[in-house]
Amino acid sequence: MFDTPKSGELILVSNIKRIGILHLQGIEKYLARYNFQRCFLITPVKPHENVINYAEQIKDLEIIISSNFKEEKKKIEEKFPAVKIVTVDPYHLAGGEGMLDA
Repeated sequence: MFDTPKSGELILVSNIKRIGILHLQGIEKYLARYNFQRCFLITPVKPHENVINYAEQIKDLEIIISSNFKEEKKKIEEKFPAVKIVTVDPYHLAGGEGMLDA
């Protein structure tokens, strides 16, 4: 799905209890503003169909459904060893309005 990672690239990772449209809109802004090449959202709950449809339109975004954030982040770190991984609080992704979208 993704190209081979290059040294110096940035990957955004976030642990979100429930992914909403506001989170995805925030992801789009983060990817453009901070030049992230990839984004992984880890959530224990399968998102609503509308959210999944919206997410499919965002290039380089992958949603991982898992209740073990640390394990999934470790897998990402092992898969992309030469890349800097940045963990972002979901509150920031939603522009501080994440609770309104849940």
